Amino acid sequence: MEMQFIRWFGHKRVFGLPEAELRRWLAHSVGRRPVGVPRPIRASHTVRDQRIEGRPCPIVSPRAGASRAMRVARAPQLVRAAGAMQSTRIAGATQATEDRGPSLVPPASPTIAGGPPAAGSSARPADAPVVLFLHGGGFLFEALFAHWVAVDRLVRETGAEVWFAAYPLLPQATLYEAHDMVLATWQRMCERHDPARIAVLGDSAGATLALTLTHALRAAGRPLPRQLVLASPAQSLFEPHIRAQMAAFAPLDVMIPLSLFDVLARLMPERPGTAPWMLRPLEGDFSGFPQTMVLSGTHEVLYPLMPDFLERLAAARVPTEFVSGEGMCHVWPYIPAAPECVRTLGHMIAALADGPSA
Repeated sequence: MEMQFIRWFGHKRVFGLPEAELRRWLAHSVGRRPVGVPRPIRASHTVRDQRIEGRPCPIVSPRAGASRAMRVARAPQLVRAAGAMQSTRIAGATQATEDRGPSLVPPASPTIAGGPPAAGSSARPADAPVVLFLHGGGFLFEALFAHWVAVDRLVRETGAEVWFAAYPLLPQATLYEAHDMVLATWQRMCERHDPARIAVLGDSAGATLALTLTHALRAAGRPLPRQLVLASPAQSLFEPHIRAQMAAFAPLDVMIPLSLFDVLARLMPERPGTAPWMLRPLEGDFSGFPQTMVLSGTHEVLYPLMPDFLERLAAARVPTEFVSGEGMCHVWPYIPAAPECVRTLGHMIAALADGPSA
């Protein structure tokens, strides 16, 4: 059902257009792509509108007097250890399919202890989380309504204050301008909150920007986010052997054709003096990075990037939890039509509510 839902949405058709046609399609769609906060969000929560670097960055928080009912249950409970790599599959997202696709197993995944938590056992911090929300869309699309559904759940279930950074898009803007807007948003957030309270949640291109932000802060010796939650993180440049592995997964991916990365590489050229992590954020030095959750579906073309990424995180002793969605597509937690996707999003929200583990 969820795979057909994505096909109906038409992402692969648009992402697979030749570069000239894709540029024409994007130019034609400018002004018709929604940027504002949907009415149901404004009706349910407090929304403070602001612009950063000329782009919208609304702040969504609970309406005064609203209860912060925690309805999230994390499944299964995880054994956490500093520097250890965790591998878990969300209940319901492990349904076998006829074709599981090429074999690719992320390395050294410890066994997960425990079963589903008892009802009402979810813990929450004394202070509600502050979250920088970075939506996906291949650096080409504005946020989908599905992203706002996630914001709604995050605010309702944790009482979070969510900063929704609508960063500038290709081809009218550059990757560097998108990164600068995210960095400026982080600076504005730090004027109001202790960085140790701020988590960053990103999917796809948004997860890429979450990584470039953290790399930039680390390089500048500035405080880092307390936590990263990265759904289907991506980059546009790959080594040849990784590209070959991605080609084997391409027939299974219902959203992203392999050709998209060739187009993005041309739309995001490397500038002289650019730090390597700007275009290859999955391959940087992760020393000192905060606790990180990584999610990737076994039927997405980016899945072959995960083993090396997880190895680098483990080598840097970053407390990491990896969630592998069996038979799932790109950014599957944001698909509102499938129960297993809804449960996985709840798992991500619970992680943000819990904050970094001791």
